[in-house]
Amino acid sequence: DCTPIPVGTNFNTFGQQCPAPLAASPAKALGGSEFNLQIALAPGGVVLKWDAPANSANTVEFTGSLAGGAWQTLTNFINGPADQPVTVRDAATASARVYRVRVDAGQP
Repeated sequence: DCTPIPVGTNFNTFGQQCPAPLAASPAKALGGSEFNLQIALAPGGVVLKWDAPANSANTVEFTGSLAGGAWQTLTNFINGPADQPVTVRDAATASARVYRVRVDAGQP
């Protein structure tokens, strides 16, 4: 992700001030549709929300650093037969964490 969303502080991994509240801007997906990811600090961790298309494969990964940190899978799932909002919670305990979300279109 060229524009990672910092969690835990209002500074990104390069020490630059980040706008608050933490939120992602829409990303253009292939085919022209928008992907809107919301991220927020919540009691006990971090909450990520987005609209998952019907039958799509969804994967959330995280790393502690963009400078060579290994990506680890937080969760992956296949959405049901209808478009629906999904919520993923992470009981993150690290002082810094970067997320990436991948949504692959499903079979009709």
